[in-house]
Amino acid sequence: MSEPITQEEVKERSFDMTLMRRLLHFARPQAWLLLLALVLVCVLNAGDILKPLIVRSAIDQYVDPTSSRFVRLESAEDAKLVDSLVPATARFALDGRSYYDKTELAHAGRILGRSLAGTQVSFYVITPDKAAQLGPEALAAYTSQTAPVLFAAPVPAFAEGSFLMNVEDLQRLPATEREWLRSADKAGIVRLSLIFLVVVAIMLVVAYGNRLLLEVVGQRVVYDIRVQLFQHIERLPFSYFDKAPSGRLTTRVTNDIAALADMYVNSLVNLAKDSLLLVGVLVTMFTLNAFLTWILVGVLAAVIVITATLRIPMRDTHRMARTRLARINAFIAERLQGVRIVQLFAIEEKEKDKFDVINRDFTRIRLRLVHLNGIFRPLVGALSTFAIALLLYFGGDRILGGTLSFGTLITFTFYAAIFFRPVQELAEQFDTIQSAMASAEKIFRVMDEPEEDYTPESFDGRLPSSFEIEFRDVHLSYNQGEEILKGITFKVEQGGSVALVGSTGAGKTSITGLVPRFYDVDSGHVLLGGVDVATLPAEFLRHSVAFVMQDVFIFSGSVLDNIALFEEHPDEQRANEIVDYLGMGFVKNLEGGLHYHLYERGNNLSSGQRQLISFARALYFDPNVLILDEATSNIDTESEAVIQAAIRKILKGRTSIIVAHRLSTIRTVDRILVVQKGRISESGTHKELLAQGGIYQSLYELQSLSEEKI
Repeated sequence: MSEPITQEEVKERSFDMTLMRRLLHFARPQAWLLLLALVLVCVLNAGDILKPLIVRSAIDQYVDPTSSRFVRLESAEDAKLVDSLVPATARFALDGRSYYDKTELAHAGRILGRSLAGTQVSFYVITPDKAAQLGPEALAAYTSQTAPVLFAAPVPAFAEGSFLMNVEDLQRLPATEREWLRSADKAGIVRLSLIFLVVVAIMLVVAYGNRLLLEVVGQRVVYDIRVQLFQHIERLPFSYFDKAPSGRLTTRVTNDIAALADMYVNSLVNLAKDSLLLVGVLVTMFTLNAFLTWILVGVLAAVIVITATLRIPMRDTHRMARTRLARINAFIAERLQGVRIVQLFAIEEKEKDKFDVINRDFTRIRLRLVHLNGIFRPLVGALSTFAIALLLYFGGDRILGGTLSFGTLITFTFYAAIFFRPVQELAEQFDTIQSAMASAEKIFRVMDEPEEDYTPESFDGRLPSSFEIEFRDVHLSYNQGEEILKGITFKVEQGGSVALVGSTGAGKTSITGLVPRFYDVDSGHVLLGGVDVATLPAEFLRHSVAFVMQDVFIFSGSVLDNIALFEEHPDEQRANEIVDYLGMGFVKNLEGGLHYHLYERGNNLSSGQRQLISFARALYFDPNVLILDEATSNIDTESEAVIQAAIRKILKGRTSIIVAHRLSTIRTVDRILVVQKGRISESGTHKELLAQGGIYQSLYELQSLSEEKI
């Protein structure tokens, strides 16, 4: 046997494309739904990008539609020199004065080698669409030659049909006139607000649909993984379960699968969403202002460095946390099954101390993860806040210089939040992604365990026509170098019976486990009807051979469910006939009879009653071979007579092997084999072995003496 799975530690990369491809393979049946989800994601991203642009338009066109980028030169001589150096779109003459774009004017001054003094002027701009709303007749009152307050904006510095008004003149107007002039601005604000609300409403509907799709896809994918994992576990060889605690396997099917579900629902498509959003925001910001965008890109680079630095310790900590949690589950599952032993021997404190050690270890790992997250997430948040501070500083400076509009700066602060939101969400999803990768490693480690060879390649289609059992020089070892069976050879005729006796650990149960091929032999042959069981389909063997063990497992369900093993349409009449045949009168006395509900492990039945149900279960499926492994060792004397009668009935006409603890129960078998240290040391009938005066006689006399003393 290999190392127990309780010590399992998976060592893989934090992000393994092989693992991701295997995970995506399960999503292939949901490809169309995922594609639709991606389309909805693109719609959501478009809405996120559009909203700040709507706000920018509202501010620059309607809330603060002023232009402060022009400087008025007071010197006519300077104006003549500058006109040849500044393009026509960056200068204009108004009311006999020359106005220049301040950036272009500064450039001209550097060419001339001197500073050009001027006065910065702010103009309220009435665009052509606003002018059309106000009406040319109404505007004419403000463009009269006697009191020119409103000027037709020069082309090409402004769009044709625009009007300019000095902000100082605007402020001196009566409130009613000022309100009238800005009525088009109010209408524009209302219009853009409605557009903004429509975009938000559409995004709400799309977000709901997207979330619903992701949940459906995630649950379907996880359902498929869970089913495949459970079916795979059911088909694993018996040897695997010798080293795999049930609690750890439970963790694989529950907690680890839940981690994958979280990744499919919250991370996989969102990863694409955040990536696309990042690209879309970057392109939009570069279009608006490249300098401010590079500031944000610089901060993003710092976030990437931090993420790359912390990903390895976070991944390793996630992995250790998963392993410790599985150990806790395995410990709890085992102790709950043996809670009566714990209470009986009053070792509650010792078990609590053991649990405290592994629980403290798990808590320590989780606190380490909290510590890493406590560094990672606030640091990313602080960097995003620092980026906004940089935008305000540099953007504010450009607003004062007239090279950036107030609306554009506001838009950049919006975009900064959107820009870092995917990064922050990726940071928050980092736990999910790392946890899912760690869980995927462990799940696929189980799924990569080779299944039992249910139909061997050597099967030639030939099934046994009879059911005699023969062992030919069989050797078996669970761990290399530790041989359990050493040259076992014997034969059981069809319909015959053989009993195996010997001390604990002699190899009796190992012999019985080879008939239904629970284990593969190292050498030698186990034959059923002259055919090597290694070449027979496992399904045929398990239907032909019934195993009644010392520890009877009763499922939570009715008596009938436990006899027919949850057949979809159980034969209740046959079950009743078997109950009558085996003398199981207690079933008739139960409330509901065969439909009486049994608790987990049959705790509301006596051990004798549970054993009788296991006999009925074996008889229900009408096997050709029956193996009883210590089936009467834990039965009280009162129940023994009933069970012995039941055993005689179920053995009738069947090839059988009986592992016996009570030698008085095997006197009538055809042959008794004494197994000692993996070898058959004695063989014969009850009388023949007593006459030999060997090991069997000693065992029989010791047991008889013990029973007399009792």
